[in-house]
Amino acid sequence: MDSNKLDKIGRRRFMKVASTLGISATSLRLGTQEGLVQAMDDPKQEVSYVSRMRVITDQDGNPIGREPEYSTIARDKWVDLETTTKAQEQITNRLHRTFPNSPTLHASITPSDESPTGHEVTVYYAAKEMADGTVVEPQVSRQQVQGTLPNKMTATVGKNQWSAERSGIPVRVTERVVERQTSGYTGYDWAEIPGGCKINGGTACSTFYHTNEDEYHLITAGHVVDSSPSDWGNPTKSDTDGWVIDKVDQANKDYALLRTYSDNAKTMLRNDDGSNPDTDLQIYGGLTDDTIRNDFYGTRKEVKYQGRETGRVTTYVEDFSENTSSSDDQTFQVTQSATSGDSGGIVFNLDSDGNGAWVMGVIMDYGYYGARCNTADSVEYAYPGYFH
Repeated sequence: MDSNKLDKIGRRRFMKVASTLGISATSLRLGTQEGLVQAMDDPKQEVSYVSRMRVITDQDGNPIGREPEYSTIARDKWVDLETTTKAQEQITNRLHRTFPNSPTLHASITPSDESPTGHEVTVYYAAKEMADGTVVEPQVSRQQVQGTLPNKMTATVGKNQWSAERSGIPVRVTERVVERQTSGYTGYDWAEIPGGCKINGGTACSTFYHTNEDEYHLITAGHVVDSSPSDWGNPTKSDTDGWVIDKVDQANKDYALLRTYSDNAKTMLRNDDGSNPDTDLQIYGGLTDDTIRNDFYGTRKEVKYQGRETGRVTTYVEDFSENTSSSDDQTFQVTQSATSGDSGGIVFNLDSDGNGAWVMGVIMDYGYYGARCNTADSVEYAYPGYFH
């Protein structure tokens, strides 16, 4: 079936055909049939996906919605990534099923020169230090984990004429300790703008538009927000009720929304280190999980990392973890090591105009390669709203 025929079939049939072609559930949720079809010149050679969600504003600058933008990936490259991701999902499900009391065990895809796909499944045998100082460790030995997993995997994607298989995908178990990035507040003053928000041991440098409440919130990591928020927020407000809109601090979910109570809150990615020469950036929207995996993971394409202590630096995506059973805990890792106080900061792609940022994720902790982040997609799926 060519692109012209795809454009003419009904929506229900298109949903079935699209998943067979390789169009992801995320792109089907965020995109349109017309947009996904028009992006593909030849479905035999490429797969289309929603690359980013651009925030649309009215003439006064108020957000009124988002519109998808599209891209494509060569089908052979997609098969390599998709089969490895499918193998990773199967390993993740096996870990959860076999070791339900060990939530810190998880799997990701990582680059590999020894794999026929160019990627392997890496299983992290992780002990995690929580914000309160306690350590959560797997309730099973590393040897037991290794003994339940295959050394190599075979995975098939697509159906009928679109079916493709990859064999010999390596599975590797790696031991690591994830350290929470917690520390005392180091002295930035509140300036009624993101980046000046005083929180305990973390960064709040970006805004999130909450559609249900029609207001902007600061976003940070859940583990840096304690139950007594008297140490941060707009000091002109004496009542701290309602500062925390929501807080999640779990093994693979770590984010929080904070109310600013400020009429002057700026909707931008704020550079909160006065010594850093980079400017504040407008937030144009968010990059999708498909883009992180298809376009940035393992490619050495530059992205930006921003945390309160590290400042704004260049880094690269070296790990991606997808979980199809849940859409609010997708993660990726960058090569930049997280410094204590960076949690809640933002990883983003700088727009070609030099003035805007596309949010990729929220920094959560220190991982095997570097900082580990929840994807922008996962946060936007968890909360009614979007980065802006």
